Amino acid sequence: MPNRIKEIETLLEKEAYEEALALTERALSEDPDDRSLYVLRGRGRLGLFGRALDEGSLSEEEKESRFAAVKSDFANGFTGSPRDVVLSYKGMMMLDLAAGREEDCIALCEKYREEFRSTDCNYFWASALLGEYEREGDPEKLKRAEKLLREAEALRIPRRLMLVDILALAVSSKPEGALACLDMIRWCREQGLPTTLGLSNLSFGLPARDLLNASFLCMGAGAGLSSCIANPSAARLHEAFDALNVLRGHDAHAAVFIPRYAQWKAAAPNTAGTVPAAARATTVGEAVLQGAKENVRPLLRAALEKGGQPFTLVNEVLIPAITEVGNRYERREYFLPQLIRSAETMQTAFAELKPLLEKSRGPEERPVIVVATVEGDIHDIGKNIVALLLGNHGFDVIDAGKDVPAETIVACALEHKAHIIGLSALMTTTMVRMEDTIRLIRERRLPIRVMVGGAAVTQAFADAIGADAYC
Repeated sequence: MPNRIKEIETLLEKEAYEEALALTERALSEDPDDRSLYVLRGRGRLGLFGRALDEGSLSEEEKESRFAAVKSDFANGFTGSPRDVVLSYKGMMMLDLAAGREEDCIALCEKYREEFRSTDCNYFWASALLGEYEREGDPEKLKRAEKLLREAEALRIPRRLMLVDILALAVSSKPEGALACLDMIRWCREQGLPTTLGLSNLSFGLPARDLLNASFLCMGAGAGLSSCIANPSAARLHEAFDALNVLRGHDAHAAVFIPRYAQWKAAAPNTAGTVPAAARATTVGEAVLQGAKENVRPLLRAALEKGGQPFTLVNEVLIPAITEVGNRYERREYFLPQLIRSAETMQTAFAELKPLLEKSRGPEERPVIVVATVEGDIHDIGKNIVALLLGNHGFDVIDAGKDVPAETIVACALEHKAHIIGLSALMTTTMVRMEDTIRLIRERRLPIRVMVGGAAVTQAFADAIGADAYC
């Protein structure tokens, strides 16, 4: 039997789970009281469970069934030898992590440390804490960060070995995003924690992004930023970095700066884009083009008082205006803040006209679409813009939010009787989750079409995962 156990362990190490399980089942038929065999079977089943979770091929019922089977095997191991007990603890910790049950994993870690007076479960504890922190999305980030820091120190991880990756929000949609980052950088500096962040996130949707990135780099350095993720070929960033090194005393006698910039010449002042005087919108169309959200209601009422018809205003004024906004955005005459502002103005105007439209032809049953950012992704700028535009063009939009599992998205669509789902993802690591929703719809044979979009998504990717549309 020892040789057979060693053979099974070798197969498990090679991730040959099916072969390992077949051999384990034969061994169990001969000796059903050997607890080490249950542990080995649990490890094999866990390997297949994790693989299936990565592929997104399991229904919720199948997940629960497999989870219970693996847990049962490891529970048997707790009545075996000390080695079986240790392996069962670690197997169940891995199982909880795979299933997203971070609290259960933390409870097991505490029990393990108490029983064995050992800290060799720290990997599981740290992974569970980080998973719990990311999953919760708690708005009081500093309080959660403080708790995470205390837990990390309990694992004897020194602060110098930690690195806080600060979420940088685009100022084009969240004007307070840069200041929030600076607050977090200062807090981390006070705690003795190194920091980093992705500079390009801050400038997303704006022109002259290198200029904005370099400016924030200087602000961040002043607040205590340790490092950044940035384009290494951006000349303006190199200039800012070299200047910072001189000013902060990191380039003694400007030994690097002088030869590098001795022939440097200042760029000519930027006069290409003059700022026009802000003219007050005098028509509904101008209000949408200018994003004059505060003025659009009185302008609409004035147009109605002059005999304008609700349907005419929608079809011949509002829709052409928002279409022109989209054209200007594509030509890079408008940028993300202007696009968002105009879409919000259009939405305000439509809300003002909606009662009149319904009064003219009765309540209208609008087509329903559910939009969501997929599981693991918390970026929602693009989704929010698409939701605004769809709402302005006659759809009833249900926003399911961000970091939404496939099961929840489909349930939301069924609840609201939607026949279209729009999926968004910014990152290459999360766009693969789009296929989870499509697979679920196909498995259940639901009459729902799926459109996908996002920074990393392409037509080829949409075709590969079986999406009905790419936008």
